[in-house]
Amino acid sequence: MKILVYGAGAIGSAIGERLSYLHDVTLVSRKPHADAISSNGLIVCSSKGRGKTFLKCITSIDDVETPDVVIITTKAYDSKYACDDILRIIDDSTIVVSIQNGLGNYEHISHRFGRNGVVGTTTMGVTMTRPGEIVLAGEGVTAFGPYDDAAEKITDMFIKSGFEARTSKRIFSDIWMKAIANAAINPITVVAGRTNGCILCEPYMSLAKEACYEAAAVAEAEGISLDNPWKTVLDIAEKTSSNKSSMLQDIEKGKKTEINQITGEIVRRARGVGISVPVNNALLELIRSMEKRDKKS
Repeated sequence: MKILVYGAGAIGSAIGERLSYLHDVTLVSRKPHADAISSNGLIVCSSKGRGKTFLKCITSIDDVETPDVVIITTKAYDSKYACDDILRIIDDSTIVVSIQNGLGNYEHISHRFGRNGVVGTTTMGVTMTRPGEIVLAGEGVTAFGPYDDAAEKITDMFIKSGFEARTSKRIFSDIWMKAIANAAINPITVVAGRTNGCILCEPYMSLAKEACYEAAAVAEAEGISLDNPWKTVLDIAEKTSSNKSSMLQDIEKGKKTEINQITGEIVRRARGVGISVPVNNALLELIRSMEKRDKKS
């Protein structure tokens, strides 16, 4: 199949590299990453060693042929732009998949692509160390939904390419749980200036626990069923204790974070259901102020 990975940073590059062994894959990325891959291939470092894969990587989809599958892996704040951009190259049979952080991505996907829209969530751990090079810290599990033919087709494609993947009957619970974990871990790592393992110790643990329970209450008010969210947050923090969160990496590089699509969405939805979320609201304002400070400096 012809597969386009749109917004190929760390996660998108890792997915595209694995899929390229069985499919015709094109990555769409920013120029430094695209230039490095075009010149020297994509370098993937993992516990298995250091490998190199040569695959197509471009910066614009102007001349792209209609793909069978588009996988969107942009930052969540670019979802709307990504959906609008790919509309000009797809047809009625193209499946569009979102594998992104935050809440609200499925709304963009379903509104534009109907039953050909698939939403996914992954626990893969990937970091881009420099343009053209990524480090795969953990394979993780990738889930797709809603539970229909398009999601099953994508799941099958991932499994045959060596991923641990499943089609989920509870994909919205999966997405909410990922958002809750991100809300409980990422902004606190920014405030602390430390890796994910910081929330396993006080005073950060109490703060993370409150952020988790507040967000879970919002999810449940929206009719989402969750299984022990705090245990899930702790499990993730333990497994990724030495990792820097993507939000901390963004702040350190002076880049825009996904705080509005993660914690911001939780705060917005909390207002809609009449729930108070003071810890999440405080973390939201703190990260926003840090972003503004970085822009001024």
